[in-house]
Amino acid sequence: GESAKTADRTALKAMLDFCTKKENQVKYLIVYKSDRLARNTEDYLRIKSFLYSKGVKIRSVTENFDDS
Repeated sequence: GESAKTADRTALKAMLDFCTKKENQVKYLIVYKSDRLARNTEDYLRIKSFLYSKGVKIRSVTENFDDS
């Protein structure tokens, strides 16, 4: 797979496109760790904001955090 060093990743773009097409049908994005989604805070917040606008919340299986 591609590294999470940047937000310019094929699978990430496909997932964001899927969430756009299924707006308000996808409730959660489940990640192993938040740093698997994005390596820097700016990218993470941008992705989180985009997903939130589509009705999607982020959940991590190994971290306990509030994504509201």
